[in-house]
Amino acid sequence: MSNDNFKSRSKDGSKGAFTRVRKLPFEHLIVSMLTMGNSSLQREMDKFIREAHGREFNIRGITKSAFSQSRKQLKPEAFLELNELVCNEFYEGAPYLGYNNHRVLGLDGSRLLLPNSEDIAQGFGTVGYGPNADVQRSLATVSFLYDVGNYLTLDAQVAAQGGSEKSLLYKHLEKVKAGDLLLMDRGYPSKALLGILAGKGIEFCVRMKEDWWLQVNSFAQSNAVDSEVVFEPSDKDRKEYGAQYPEMKQKVKCRLVKVLLDNGLTEILCTSLLDTQKYPLADFKEVYHLRWGIEEGFKMFKSRVNIEAFTGKSAVSVKQDIYAKAMMMSLCAAFAFPIEQKVKAEYAANKDLKHPQKINRTTAYANTKAVAISMFLKSKIKQAIAAFDDIVYNTREIVRPNRKNPRNHRPKQQHYMNYKHIYTQRHK
Repeated sequence: MSNDNFKSRSKDGSKGAFTRVRKLPFEHLIVSMLTMGNSSLQREMDKFIREAHGREFNIRGITKSAFSQSRKQLKPEAFLELNELVCNEFYEGAPYLGYNNHRVLGLDGSRLLLPNSEDIAQGFGTVGYGPNADVQRSLATVSFLYDVGNYLTLDAQVAAQGGSEKSLLYKHLEKVKAGDLLLMDRGYPSKALLGILAGKGIEFCVRMKEDWWLQVNSFAQSNAVDSEVVFEPSDKDRKEYGAQYPEMKQKVKCRLVKVLLDNGLTEILCTSLLDTQKYPLADFKEVYHLRWGIEEGFKMFKSRVNIEAFTGKSAVSVKQDIYAKAMMMSLCAAFAFPIEQKVKAEYAANKDLKHPQKINRTTAYANTKAVAISMFLKSKIKQAIAAFDDIVYNTREIVRPNRKNPRNHRPKQQHYMNYKHIYTQRHK
């Protein structure tokens, strides 16, 4: 964070940004935004100053106005760069999990309800909201590229409400490497996309709608359970995507497979994994189920991390909050990985344990925030990691196989800029 080149890239272009000695220097600004909670902005800043300077009591070190002015000078993409650094360090240093030597990635998107402000309305637009669509609100479309086995958020993209998750997919592709296995739901596939992925050497497994393409419909009506087909992007596809993706294959050999679900329904998957010996039909139910990891990631992002409890009323602050929390989720995953593996190894070695265990990821995220100040601003890296490991290792949950919890649809929780929660003081 103190790297001069990184600092220079993170400026918004304002003359003199982050050049003077301030009460909230660049590194402190970054960490304060990474550790921001759901209380009011001024209370969060008082808490940050107390912890950053090792004070026993809150003292007004910086006002919320000064913080807001300072954050205007910071590009939201600074957090994406930090996130990429976290992910790269993880893959270089950890024996990460995958399937058949493939890194398994998932894609998904969601809509976020934004605060009411003129700047946000200009940046994201407005739509009719509520039962009668008579209230104008701003919404953002957010899309994640997620490592479903290792819980890392590899990339986050944000667009106005009119932006489609499918269009954001193409922005994720520069973070996907040849040999990765990309899992996608029914809303994503197109023949152009399959051609682009094949040209890049990216493997895929995508759920299909039976009534979309003739070959898929014919396969669905047949008795076959595993069949090879060839898809060809149309002339329109080649005209639209050919210049940007010259590697797009003109013919894509794919494999259609049928998977019987526990509820008795059959889903059809389209995959580039053609080798039936290396990738047997029996594997695909479990492989595609791995995509549930990104659903869990979004649940964490929205209900535990509380992403819609935004800390500002500008379009820039919205992106800062989203990217900062995505980066903290990746940092949490990297810190928690060795502990999770230790817990699994202990279960495998102890035959007396009735059920396997797993770490509590909400606790892990909370403690990632708790140690960030000591780690990044006080250089107490070993002490911070040791404290994190101790708490997370000793907060484990029993995994009960085959447990199913039906969805309990509840009214969407509203987040307000006024009357925010009073925070709970952290223990040192």
